[in-house]
Amino acid sequence: TVSFSASEKIQNLLKQTGCCCCCCCIRFLDRKNWKIKKSERKMAMNSVKWGYVRIITGTILGGVLGFYVMHRVEVSYKEKMKERLRQYETELKKKEKLNELEDSI
Repeated sequence: TVSFSASEKIQNLLKQTGCCCCCCCIRFLDRKNWKIKKSERKMAMNSVKWGYVRIITGTILGGVLGFYVMHRVEVSYKEKMKERLRQYETELKKKEKLNELEDSI
């Protein structure tokens, strides 16, 4: 008989079933009574755990980055609006002075 390593068995099973995670492949292989060493099973589970760690870390860091970017956009927009308001107020004051001058003449 041909001996396959656990990773080859899992890769073959992934190709056949179109599954996306190693956990169900390991369970399926166990049901089929394919002998997988405990160390190989542990390695596959460790890679799944690291996958979860990467996903969670990416989600948290992405959320922090998104929050920071939106904060910066909001602050810059607020400053821009304050500047526009200042310009508008100066224009109003100029118009009022012109109106007062015209009224006095």
